[in-house]
Amino acid sequence: MHLRQPVFELAQRLAPTTRRLAVLYDSSLPYVVQDVPTLPNAAAYCFHSIAAFSVYSFHWEYTGKTTKLKNESSFIEQVPSAEGCFPPEFAEVMQFQHNLPKISSGDIYNTSRVIEATYLDLLANEKSTGTGNIWAVGPFNPVSVSESKQFEEREACLKWLDVQSLNSVILVSFGSTCSLSDDQISEIAEGLEKSGERFIWVIRDADRGNIFEGDVRRAPLPEMYEERVRERGLILRDWAPQLTILGHKATAQERGPHDQGSWDRVEAVEWAHRDRVVPSGAVESAVKRLMASEEGVEIRKRAEELGDAVRKSVLQGGISVKEMDSFIAHITKSD
Repeated sequence: MHLRQPVFELAQRLAPTTRRLAVLYDSSLPYVVQDVPTLPNAAAYCFHSIAAFSVYSFHWEYTGKTTKLKNESSFIEQVPSAEGCFPPEFAEVMQFQHNLPKISSGDIYNTSRVIEATYLDLLANEKSTGTGNIWAVGPFNPVSVSESKQFEEREACLKWLDVQSLNSVILVSFGSTCSLSDDQISEIAEGLEKSGERFIWVIRDADRGNIFEGDVRRAPLPEMYEERVRERGLILRDWAPQLTILGHKATAQERGPHDQGSWDRVEAVEWAHRDRVVPSGAVESAVKRLMASEEGVEIRKRAEELGDAVRKSVLQGGISVKEMDSFIAHITKSD
């Protein structure tokens, strides 16, 4: 909140030096840039780092679920409520900022229309942020991984992947801020072991304790667990090259772009029971569903098709490149 004045002072200094001044701000920080549009040659554009699907589902719920959904978009009706998704402090700040005057001249999304056209169109049509100007210029992360490194130079986990079969390994990662209880870690470990499938499990800093208080406990695994699963499982307790792992031919559900975690989710427990420990049997079933069923084959096939489409979208002439060109044309247009 203390950034409001210094950011506006910076904009005031920059405005006289250019014909048009475009300020891009994160969707969680409209308060900081609320004064920018008062400058005659300046405009603010909101950047959304999360999926358009998520943005629209929040909007749909917040506006009372009044829009009648159909076809693909009707899936939003099955999405759990946002209740319990955010700490109360964060929700309070977002509610406070929601009541600010609409300042955005347009919205930029880190996504691709080949995946999220339906929800981008809904956001534009309903002008959820006060404008129908939307550009999907993502994905910003690499959509292909260079294989130029020599075998000896590659990380141990990639050497392990190199000797695995095509689409035979599942990556298990809950991100850098998801904290798991000891009981939950134990159930996940047992479920992965019982599934009989090959896996890489990344145990992040958050799994080791309260990262905000300096707690660095070692996430406990069952006794002799790593020895028992050594032939088909790999435990990574430090940083892992996630994009490279996801792009490896041995990793199941290979797809060009990846955000924090895979875009293919398996519901192992009902949202109403989200505070309960997910039992090992549910973990085992979820893994088998993805890796050893006809449904899993179709999921991986669809993921591969989408991956190809997204990779093409960021090439010259692709839809994401055209979206970026359109945004640049918009902010540089003559008055």
